[in-house]
Amino acid sequence: MVFQVVGKAFSGTVVPCCSPLTQIFSADYFSSTIIDETKAYCSANSIRESQLAYYYFSFTDGKKQKPGNFLRCIIAQLVSEVSLIPEAVQKLYDSYGNSEPPLDALMLALRPLIQASGKTFLIIDALDECPASSGIREQLCEILVEISKWSIPELHILATSRKELDIEESLTKVGNLTVVPIQNPQVDADIRLYVKSQIANCDKL
Repeated sequence: MVFQVVGKAFSGTVVPCCSPLTQIFSADYFSSTIIDETKAYCSANSIRESQLAYYYFSFTDGKKQKPGNFLRCIIAQLVSEVSLIPEAVQKLYDSYGNSEPPLDALMLALRPLIQASGKTFLIIDALDECPASSGIREQLCEILVEISKWSIPELHILATSRKELDIEESLTKVGNLTVVPIQNPQVDADIRLYVKSQIANCDKL
């Protein structure tokens, strides 16, 4: 199952920076909350071998925008959670060592690694922060589409991004995609309740 969380860019602080309310308007806080909750779920369900791998893209860090670095990071996190390294992963290491493997080799290693695991969660933050002009973003979307085509029942992917036309068009190829818009009346109502609660209980406000 693939979820895409879509929202607009977070543009600045809307309340004084000394206030605890600033955290709910932070994109980093939003993503970190998702990751923390998923980590807690995986820890509580250790018998079922639930595991998490996540990746943050950044427009200020060119290295973090490379598809190969994304795949290597995901593979490294998942390998650290398994007791027996799949043959495909061992072959990847034996063939390339510390050099940079091609994307198809990384994908060949990733698939059996996920299949050999229990319930697997992949959280991909800020997909839109990869440049569209260089073709990198299209390549990353193609990777997500390909992973979704593996149809691994225990694999769950969540990707966050701003509302970008090229991302939307690329991910329409994902058959089991669920788009979750952050800007909707239900979310607005939850934020209002949270703000009212913080104002009522915080002496600094």
